[in-house]
Amino acid sequence: MPFSRELFELLSNKVEKYGYRTEIRKMFGHEVHFLNEYMFAGANERGIYVHVGEHAKDEALGRESGAAAFEPLEGTAMKEYLLLGPEVYSDEKRLKAWLDRSHAYLLTLPPREKSNRHT
Repeated sequence: MPFSRELFELLSNKVEKYGYRTEIRKMFGHEVHFLNEYMFAGANERGIYVHVGEHAKDEALGRESGAAAFEPLEGTAMKEYLLLGPEVYSDEKRLKAWLDRSHAYLLTLPPREKSNRHT
């Protein structure tokens, strides 16, 4: 899954602008935003991926133009993650709505203990 520095910088600017309190760590060999010890959002050459929960992902796949299942490896979809293509992430309202949805979802999950892994 090739990393996109340009998209990650766009995502990071939005994360900062909207006031999400994330931590950047390495995942899949590149930087990803984490919130409450859960992967929140990241970027690759295909788009921006967000952690929205299985229900929201399934709902979006049926109605959200420009959204797809997030597959870190081809053919291996992550069940709670959605990939937002250019028509979504280039629309500020749509991108913010998905980031807000991810943020709200992650705040409903039980706290995780901080990992002792080094990044």
